[in-house]
Amino acid sequence: MGRGLNKEQSLFLIGVALLAWVVLKLGLFLAHRPMVPTTPKVEAPSIEHGDPDIRAKLAIPALDHYLDRGERNPFFADLSQPTTLFVRSTIAHNLSPMGAFSRYTFDCRMTPHPARELRFRLPPDTTAASVFSRERDDKRRYGQDGRILVVPVKPTAIKRAYYRCQVAIVLRTTFEKLPTQWQVPAISCGAAMRQVANVVNESGVFAVGTPRDRVELIPITDTARMRLTTRGGDNIPESLRSRYAKFTYHFAEPDYELVFRVQRGTATTVVSKPKVTPKVAPKVAPKVAPKIPPKIPPKVGPEVGPEPEPKLEIPPPPGNDLPFKLVAIVEIEAPEPKRQSVLRHKESGEYYRKFIGDSIDNLRLAQITDDAIVLIDPKGKRHKIRGRFEDKYNE
Repeated sequence: MGRGLNKEQSLFLIGVALLAWVVLKLGLFLAHRPMVPTTPKVEAPSIEHGDPDIRAKLAIPALDHYLDRGERNPFFADLSQPTTLFVRSTIAHNLSPMGAFSRYTFDCRMTPHPARELRFRLPPDTTAASVFSRERDDKRRYGQDGRILVVPVKPTAIKRAYYRCQVAIVLRTTFEKLPTQWQVPAISCGAAMRQVANVVNESGVFAVGTPRDRVELIPITDTARMRLTTRGGDNIPESLRSRYAKFTYHFAEPDYELVFRVQRGTATTVVSKPKVTPKVAPKVAPKVAPKIPPKIPPKVGPEVGPEPEPKLEIPPPPGNDLPFKLVAIVEIEAPEPKRQSVLRHKESGEYYRKFIGDSIDNLRLAQITDDAIVLIDPKGKRHKIRGRFEDKYNE
C-alpha cells in the first residue's frame, strides 16, 4: 500500500464516483414534483386585451419584401405617383416670301420626380427640322412617330422633388406662291403626355413677324373666338421683343387655330416737291492787272538722295454682298466623311445646313474649304463667303 494505487485501482475508484453521481441525479429527478397551477394575480380580461394583429406586425418580413423596393427612393415620393408637369412656351414665327421659320422654346417644370422623355404633338403633315436641349439624353436619340415627337431628356434638379427641362423645336414651312393662307402651327405637349405624365397647365406667348416688311400679314381668324389675348409693351418676353414683330398673342391652351393671309409687301415711295432756287445775278469781279513776279536766281542746295520706295498698300478683302453669313463648318463622319456648312440669313436669322451640290436661294454650293465656302449663281459667277472661327483664328 505504501507504493500508492496502481492503474486498475484508480480506474475502479473513478467508476464508483461516476455511478454515485448518476444515482444522485436520478433520485433528485424522481423526487421533483410537477408545478401545480395557482390563482393568477391579474384578471383574465386585462391579459387578453391588446392588438389581435400584433404577432403579424412583429414578424420579420420575407426577403422578397426588400427586393420589391428597388425602384423606390425612400427620401422622395413614391414612383407610382404620376409626374405633374407645368409647361411655359415662347414661340417666334418669321415669315418671308420663301416660307415661314418657326422656333418653339418649351420650359417644362415637373414634380415630384423627373420624366425620362418629353412628347409633343405636331401639326398634321409636319416634321421637326431640328431639336435642341441642354438636358437631352445623348445616349438615346429623339424620333418622330406619326405626329408624336419623342425627346429623351435628363431634367436638372432645382430642389428636392422639383425639376426643370428646356426643349427647343424648329419647324420650316415653304410657300409655293403668294398670296396664300398660312395657319399658325400649334404644338401641344399635354395631348401627347397623357399616358406618361399629368400636364396641369400649358400656356405661352407667340409672335408673328416679317423682317424688313418683305411680306404683308392680314389676320383672318377671330382671335377672341380662339381665346387669344393680344400682348404689347412690357408684357412681351425679352426673347420675342423685335422691331419686326407685327402680332403678339398669349394663349392659355394650345388648341388655337389662327390663319393669316400672306402677300407680298407693298413698298411705299415718298414723293417730295422739287425745291425752287431763286435766280441770283452772277457776280462780276473787277479786272486786275497781272503781277509780274521778280526773277529769283535758283538756289543751289545740298545733294538729294534717291526717293524712298513707296509703301505697299494691300487692299482689304472684298465684303460679302450675299444675304448669308457663314457660321460654322461641320465635319461629319457617318455614313461617310464629308463637310457641311451652316449658314445664317442676315435678315431673318434662319439657319441652313448645306452640303456640296445643294442649292440655296438660286445659289449652288460648289466648294467647302477649312474656313470658307464658294457659291455659284445662275450666271456662273463665283461668290466666296469667309468665316472667322475661334479654333482657326486665335488673336
